[in-house]
Amino acid sequence: MADKPTPRALFSLATLLPSALLSLVTVIYAHILNNNSPDRDTIQTWTCKYKNGRALEQDIELLDDMGNGNFGVLCRESKFALWGTLVVFLILGAGVGLIFVTWAADKWAVRAEKKEKEAESAIQG
Repeated sequence: MADKPTPRALFSLATLLPSALLSLVTVIYAHILNNNSPDRDTIQTWTCKYKNGRALEQDIELLDDMGNGNFGVLCRESKFALWGTLVVFLILGAGVGLIFVTWAADKWAVRAEKKEKEAESAIQG
């Protein structure tokens, strides 16, 4: 398989491309949900909307960790998840680009080797 760069490149694309497409769809879908849904809140829009709000006075005693004090953390974590997925997509996209570069380099090396062998056989013949 050393002189067969195309099957190697196709195998690499077959393993990397589904992940790249899935992460791209995830980023696009999350962006659409977060920006174009005024009637429905997502975790990110809801926690970011209320992260600076103060808790209402309650008739019953609440535990210390029950309130909107954690909304800021949840807002940051949900934004990180979206941006982290975008970074993963960019890394996978770079991997796909690298597959094409190595495939082209392998094809060029195989072609150069064949021309060299042809030249040697022409000199000997």
